[in-house]
Amino acid sequence: MGSSEEYDSAGYSRGQAISLYVGIGAYLCSMMLGTWHTSWGEEISGTEALRVSFGMVITWPAEFISVVGFNMEFYGWSLGTSTIGTLNWMLWDSVPVILFVFVLLSFIGSEYGIEKKRVYWGFLLLLVITDLIMGFIFVGVPQTITDYPSDMIEWRLSEIVAMLGVIFIYNSIDSE
Repeated sequence: MGSSEEYDSAGYSRGQAISLYVGIGAYLCSMMLGTWHTSWGEEISGTEALRVSFGMVITWPAEFISVVGFNMEFYGWSLGTSTIGTLNWMLWDSVPVILFVFVLLSFIGSEYGIEKKRVYWGFLLLLVITDLIMGFIFVGVPQTITDYPSDMIEWRLSEIVAMLGVIFIYNSIDSE
């Protein structure tokens, strides 16, 4: 137990195995013990967030346009602001499902490992970009830039832990 030969026979180096176990542990702890936030401000458990997220993702296509229209009418937002805001909210509400899918994908075949990582990083980048745009629109550029990191940690810590877990899982995948 614990010899490097066991890790090699499983197809992982010692470093890859540690990264895999840390990633799985971080993801599962976040899902089981974390407090996740919905776009409407409700605090729920990670497992409840996963259940809610499945429901949200299923209704996304039908609701996107109506939510954009509602935001324009009720809040007086422009079409662009409403579209970006709705996309941002829907992305955050889909995070539990997206992370779950990426965890599953990491264990399904080793081909396309680099592409899976790129898609995952692209999703995270889109999430941050839409967050920053919303901050720039509603709070202003200087305050958004200075406050975003601490606000993100305060508001989305459980989600960040799960995201980092997925990053560790993907770092365990041999990139060659």
